[in-house]
Amino acid sequence: MKTPYYLFLLLALLSFGSCNEPKHISEALYRAEALMYTSPDSALQILEAIPNPEQLAGESQADYALLLSLARYRCYVPATSDSLINIAVQYYKDNGNTDKRAAAWYTYGGIIDELNGKSDQVILAYKEAESCIPQMTDSTLISLIYSNLAYLNKKAFQYEQAKNYYLKAEQINSSIKNYHLLASNYLNLYSVYTGLGQQDNIEWCTAQLLTLCSSLTDSALLAKIYHNVGTWRKKQSRISDAKTYFQQSLLCTPDFPSYKTLTALANLYIAEGETEKADSLFQKALGSTDLSVRANIHQSLYKDKTRQGLYKEAVAHADSYIAVADSFYQSSLQNKTLEAQLKYDQLSLKHEKALLERNLYFTILVAIIMLALAFRFVKKLKRKQHELAIINTVLQQRIDELKAGMHQKQAEYQQTYSLLVKQEMEDMQKKIEQLEKLKRIYTSQGFLDSSEIKAAGTLKTISMELKYNPQTDRPHLVHWLNIHKNGFALQLAQTYPQLTQERHLDVCYLSAVGFDIRHIAHLLNVKERTIERYMTDICKKVEYPEDGKKGFQTMIQELCIHPQVKKDSENIAKIIKIR
Repeated sequence: MKTPYYLFLLLALLSFGSCNEPKHISEALYRAEALMYTSPDSALQILEAIPNPEQLAGESQADYALLLSLARYRCYVPATSDSLINIAVQYYKDNGNTDKRAAAWYTYGGIIDELNGKSDQVILAYKEAESCIPQMTDSTLISLIYSNLAYLNKKAFQYEQAKNYYLKAEQINSSIKNYHLLASNYLNLYSVYTGLGQQDNIEWCTAQLLTLCSSLTDSALLAKIYHNVGTWRKKQSRISDAKTYFQQSLLCTPDFPSYKTLTALANLYIAEGETEKADSLFQKALGSTDLSVRANIHQSLYKDKTRQGLYKEAVAHADSYIAVADSFYQSSLQNKTLEAQLKYDQLSLKHEKALLERNLYFTILVAIIMLALAFRFVKKLKRKQHELAIINTVLQQRIDELKAGMHQKQAEYQQTYSLLVKQEMEDMQKKIEQLEKLKRIYTSQGFLDSSEIKAAGTLKTISMELKYNPQTDRPHLVHWLNIHKNGFALQLAQTYPQLTQERHLDVCYLSAVGFDIRHIAHLLNVKERTIERYMTDICKKVEYPEDGKKGFQTMIQELCIHPQVKKDSENIAKIIKIR
């Protein structure tokens, strides 16, 4: 914290302070306060023009510190210290009216958020401001307090709590007819309802926003509204409407077009086959400093160039995507979540509680690897087709040579060939399933809770390092199976409650993920025939109609099979048939 200037100020106050400041200073403070929410830049000019502010004392000093801090905050002037606002916070703890005390805590929370991002301190400040609301008269300030509390909850993925706060702010701004803040409330509610998957409420927000457009003059805010409406219409498959709203959004800010809107409109053009229009918009959007926007652009261009057979260009966009994704990961490490709110509401907030960080390393790492594998798949497929054609020729020649009097060896060779093809098919199916899983995880943009992140990390360790610790990894594996395998673990427990032996459960879980007997034996540190015996024992214990490896595999498939899995299996079968 930078304090020397304000320490000097306090010393000067002790030396020269007076309770009787000039009348023009009181008038300046009054005019600045009146302009604070409607024209904060004008309020800031008035406050910065006050001569010798170091001579102020008592309430005047606190008012000046509060108003100047609030004006800078609302004008987006970067904060360098919390020393000035602390003067107001300390004074209004025991003096002044409730509105000023709430304003001091509100401003302090915003400044702390800018300085160090310590969410527990920020939310503590906003909760202190919230505690003043029953005695407050400033409706605009109340709505801002609710909106900031909602934002913190949304950032921490506490969507229900965020929704409640935004609705409180919306009710206030609707009653005082503050259309600018009201539109911001609806935009944020749109985001919250999207996170909750409440489509009816999303449509309601969209209708409210379109109704407000005629009352708004802020072109940047109008651009955001039209972008959100276009996004929602696209999700509804109303492509023509979506295109119109995206174009309208860009017309609102022609000199500073939204990169997200450019990208969204370009993707619509790609879907319609208008490649040149899409490429033009993508090139403009690549000027964005938003790493997520640039990553999405390179991903879209990679898919489009691959579809067109322009593999050299596709490779370039894949490399760019990987580089941007790595930068996105580095910046995402700074994101923190908060847990102080509930404890404050229960009047037992623990100030020493450490913040949690969301580490997305494994997700991004695996996503990059899977993307590289997907890009090289077409090239490898052609090479493998050639290799398999040669193998088929050699095997057939060998079979022809051994036909006379060597039927047993012929059968052995045929069996070996079938196993090779089956193994290849299983490996390819696993790759496709992993790509689909990673796609679902990555396209959620980090909106995963900590349990899903741990589950994804555990699956990565098991799949790529072939390491499995039943005591620590089993709960995460169960969580992953319940999310991504149609509630497999729950279905297994409900259908076959007699399965309680941990070894038997591990064999079931690992089989459901897609591991074969050889890999399961390695993960459990036993021999393959031991795993086959476990499978037979499981079938007998649950009284399954078939036993042995085949019966066990059928039982597992019945519990976890999913329509998408069936589709992927059919596609693989077609590929093998082509070969």
